[in-house]
Amino acid sequence: MRTTPILAVLAAAGALALTACGNAATPSAAPPTTAASTTDPGQPAPPTGSVRPPGTAAPTTTAASTTTTSSAPAATRKVVIAPVTARGTAAAGYRTVTEAGAVDCPEGAAAAVSLSRNVHECNPSAAAADVCWASATPRHVLCLRDPWVPTLTELATSTPLAPVGAVAAPQPFGLELSDGDHCRIRNGGAWGHPRSHPTYIGFYSCTKHGAVWGARTGIDMSAPRWTVLVGDGTGALEYQTVVKAYYVRTAG
Repeated sequence: MRTTPILAVLAAAGALALTACGNAATPSAAPPTTAASTTDPGQPAPPTGSVRPPGTAAPTTTAASTTTTSSAPAATRKVVIAPVTARGTAAAGYRTVTEAGAVDCPEGAAAAVSLSRNVHECNPSAAAADVCWASATPRHVLCLRDPWVPTLTELATSTPLAPVGAVAAPQPFGLELSDGDHCRIRNGGAWGHPRSHPTYIGFYSCTKHGAVWGARTGIDMSAPRWTVLVGDGTGALEYQTVVKAYYVRTAG
């Protein structure tokens, strides 16, 4: 079919219109918008996207835990034992053995480990009679030698006993350490000095660690859990914590 000049002109005009409409419908690409970064300028910027090596699993995000675990040890426990009654007899749970020989209990010499009156410190130190009560048997005493052994030793006295008061600042009779060691308060004797601390002296004898050493009482009581320095005196001293501290009193 032949196209008249008028139709050809109209067709050309339509093509131009369609081209103009297509160009108007395709806007130019806008630059991407980047959110403001809160990263410290001195630190490298965090990576964008989720690019990972092939086969690598996506990282997981774990919420921060608010649970806190306290590692502070429990306070040293004070244990009071009462092996002898006011009548001078063994308290329940204790037995008495009699030993030959006599001890001297000086007037006014009170046991350093007692919380009550009339607990005597007697001599000599070899008799281990530094924690004694007047016995129901005249001119005899009942002495506790080991805070962990429920046995009282009955000994004669060279002189009659006089009443004694309680000490102002009692010291523990025995210490139980965190590793299970037992340490008994020193009862006289000639002790040396640890090589690593020549000015320290021994305050307690221990079944495993040798001794408790220090400059004053041998026990650091500045925290709820007491600590001591222990060792055999030939090498370095080590810290141990005190689980229990034992004192004595007269049974009711």
